[in-house]
Amino acid sequence: MAEFEDTNEDNVEEVCDKNIIIYNVVMQIQKLSSEEKLQISQHYLLSSPPGQFNEVLSGTFYIVDLSLFYNVL
Repeated sequence: MAEFEDTNEDNVEEVCDKNIIIYNVVMQIQKLSSEEKLQISQHYLLSSPPGQFNEVLSGTFYIVDLSLFYNVL
Protein backbone atom coordinates (compact mmCIF):
# COMPACT_ATOMS: atom_id res chain seq x y z
CA MET A 1 0.00 0.00 0.00
CA ALA A 2 2.79 2.44 0.82
CA GLU A 3 4.20 1.95 -2.68
CA PHE A 4 0.90 3.07 -4.24
CA GLU A 5 0.67 6.13 -2.00
CA ASP A 6 4.20 7.24 -2.95
CA THR A 7 3.35 6.93 -6.63
CA ASN A 8 0.20 8.96 -6.08
CA GLU A 9 2.18 11.73 -4.38
CA ASP A 10 4.64 11.75 -7.29
CA ASN A 11 1.74 12.19 -9.72
CA VAL A 12 0.42 15.14 -7.73
CA GLU A 13 3.85 16.77 -7.77
CA GLU A 14 4.16 16.14 -11.51
CA VAL A 15 0.77 17.72 -12.19
CA CYS A 16 1.68 20.73 -10.05
CA ASP A 17 4.99 21.13 -11.91
CA LYS A 18 3.19 21.01 -15.27
CA ASN A 19 0.66 23.59 -14.10
CA ILE A 20 3.46 25.91 -13.01
CA ILE A 21 5.12 25.57 -16.41
CA ILE A 22 1.84 26.26 -18.22
CA TYR A 23 1.20 29.30 -16.03
CA ASN A 24 4.68 30.68 -16.77
CA VAL A 25 4.25 30.16 -20.51
CA VAL A 26 0.87 31.91 -20.46
CA MET A 27 2.34 34.84 -18.55
CA GLN A 28 5.16 35.17 -21.11
CA ILE A 29 2.71 34.98 -24.04
CA GLN A 30 0.64 37.79 -22.55
CA LYS A 31 3.70 40.05 -22.63
CA LEU A 32 4.15 39.63 -26.40
CA SER A 33 2.83 42.12 -28.93
CA SER A 34 0.13 41.08 -31.39
CA GLU A 35 2.70 41.04 -34.19
CA GLU A 36 4.99 38.71 -32.23
CA LYS A 37 2.07 36.39 -31.46
CA LEU A 38 1.17 36.29 -35.16
CA GLN A 39 4.75 35.46 -36.12
CA ILE A 40 4.88 32.60 -33.62
CA SER A 41 1.53 31.27 -34.82
CA GLN A 42 2.62 31.52 -38.44
CA HIS A 43 5.78 29.55 -37.65
CA TYR A 44 3.75 26.82 -35.90
CA LEU A 45 1.32 26.58 -38.81
CA LEU A 46 4.03 26.42 -41.47
CA SER A 47 5.87 23.78 -39.42
CA SER A 48 2.82 21.62 -38.77
CA PRO A 49 3.22 17.93 -39.69
CA PRO A 50 1.24 16.59 -42.63
CA GLY A 51 -2.36 15.95 -41.62
CA GLN A 52 -2.02 17.91 -38.38
CA PHE A 53 -2.70 21.45 -39.62
CA ASN A 54 -6.17 21.71 -38.05
CA GLU A 55 -4.87 20.56 -34.66
CA VAL A 56 -2.02 23.07 -34.79
CA LEU A 57 -4.41 25.79 -35.93
CA SER A 58 -6.73 25.17 -32.99
CA GLY A 59 -3.72 25.33 -30.67
CA THR A 60 -2.69 28.73 -32.00
CA PHE A 61 -5.96 30.20 -30.75
CA TYR A 62 -4.47 29.93 -27.25
CA ILE A 63 -1.72 32.31 -28.38
CA VAL A 64 -3.50 34.67 -30.75
CA ASP A 65 -6.95 36.17 -30.53
CA LEU A 66 -9.08 34.87 -33.41
CA SER A 67 -9.78 38.43 -34.61
CA LEU A 68 -6.08 38.89 -35.46
CA PHE A 69 -6.31 36.04 -37.98
CA TYR A 70 -9.15 37.74 -39.78
CA ASN A 71 -7.12 40.93 -40.14
CA VAL A 72 -4.28 38.95 -41.76
CA LEU A 73 -6.44 36.81 -44.02
